[in-house]
Amino acid sequence: PRRRIPLSQVTDVDFAPCVTPHQWGGWGYRWRPEKGTAVVVRRGEAVVLRLMDGHTFTITVDHAETAVRVIRARLRPKASDSAR
Repeated sequence: PRRRIPLSQVTDVDFAPCVTPHQWGGWGYRWRPEKGTAVVVRRGEAVVLRLMDGHTFTITVDHAETAVRVIRARLRPKASDSAR
């Protein structure tokens, strides 16, 4: 399965230092009512997207902290942009 989440649908992003398949009920594309949706392809760090509809989407990736910083920078308008 493939899913595309436009940045316009993301309200916030967090870093999860340790995600395991056990937490999500296995490997792959997972859904748990109390946790949201995830793509778990490895153990370790993950990006957790908070979406406009109130749901979360977790993705295990290398360098998740860097990804979170990049996404946060794009979510927050620059001061010069808001002055226009």
